Amino acid sequence: LEVEEAVKGLAKAGSCVVFSTHVLSQAEDLCDRVGVILGGRIVAEGTTAELCESTGAKNLRGAFFELVK
Repeated sequence: LEVEEAVKGLAKAGSCVVFSTHVLSQAEDLCDRVGVILGGRIVAEGTTAELCESTGAKNLRGAFFELVK
């Protein structure tokens, strides 16, 4: 929880924060933009809403699995 609060505080202060996680619900809560990497390449990038819209998914987890299948 301390890390999440620190990340939120830095972002709110205008800092660019690069956050790497496999916990997609955490990324959905913390990140303004998300990049999905597969095989060392970015296969998609955008807001959670953009990724969900482009894949027809209800959440980031669903969008991720659509993008990497």
